Amino acid sequence: MKIMKKNLVAMIAVFAVQFSFGINEDRPEGAAWQPEQSAEALASQQAYQGRIDQSGRIPIRAEERETGPMNNEKAATSALTAAARREAATKNLVAAESRRKQPVPQKRSPWWFAILLVGIGVIGYAGAKDWMSKNVPTMPEATKRRRKKPF
Repeated sequence: MKIMKKNLVAMIAVFAVQFSFGINEDRPEGAAWQPEQSAEALASQQAYQGRIDQSGRIPIRAEERETGPMNNEKAATSALTAAARREAATKNLVAAESRRKQPVPQKRSPWWFAILLVGIGVIGYAGAKDWMSKNVPTMPEATKRRRKKPF
């Protein structure tokens, strides 16, 4: 009984802690919401958030190199292949859209699977009942108990 009371007290304590509200200080009535910082102050702080290189850094290659003549052939080839890729992508999108608009055949419900599960259940029940009738001893019949006489 003592253990049961301890368990009951512990369970009540757990529920009390779980469903209790946290300590929250409410704003005074009619007080307007104010952010911790104004939008201008926050924007001025975030204006330079980015990567700034280290000052006085030595470049990896200090020697000067000549730049050769521009090769316009490579730029033209890449522009043409980009246009061809864009055209192929457009064709793929049009084909996918036409496939999406086609009616999708509805799948039939697997009624046979439900019948199979019911059949397996019935066979399992019959097999378990048969096994139990052969291997589990029968319970003795209930008889009237004699009252023991005290002393």
